[in-house]
Amino acid sequence: MVGRIYEMIEFLESKGLDTIYLSLPWFLSDQTSAQMDEYYKKNLNWLCTVDETSRPSWHAYKYSLSSDAVDQLMEQFDKVNQRQWKTKVRYNPEIEYDRIKDFILGSAKPVQNKTQCLAIKQRMDVFPNGDVISCKFFPEMLAGNLTQESVGGIIATAKAVKTISASILLAS
Repeated sequence: MVGRIYEMIEFLESKGLDTIYLSLPWFLSDQTSAQMDEYYKKNLNWLCTVDETSRPSWHAYKYSLSSDAVDQLMEQFDKVNQRQWKTKVRYNPEIEYDRIKDFILGSAKPVQNKTQCLAIKQRMDVFPNGDVISCKFFPEMLAGNLTQESVGGIIATAKAVKTISASILLAS
């Protein structure tokens, strides 16, 4: 399918779609996952949602494309970017075009050169089971559960206040 992205966008545009998001595969190397383990143990162990018998969610981001497929993908993106579309075409995550290849290949360099993730301070995601988290990618960032308490109650808890006030460093 990598070699047919342009064709897919043409098809979706012909169906009248307003916006198309091309979600890039997020690959975290074993080394990056190990660094995240250490950071979590050192700075976020008070969240207590990762025990010694389970692997944190960031170990799941292991899907990667071969370098040939990445080259083919970049050729498709070049073709897509050269055309004026009626449909809005966006990349997810929003990333500088010249950084896409490194991102897909698992570079540890943060997207958009950010050194902090502010999601933990700015958002509240709710899972179907009522879990309230600050990052949909990392359910370990659990602040509470709506089946057990109100939004106001969750926000007022010491754990949520500490979670919301935390600032996660992505790069040193």
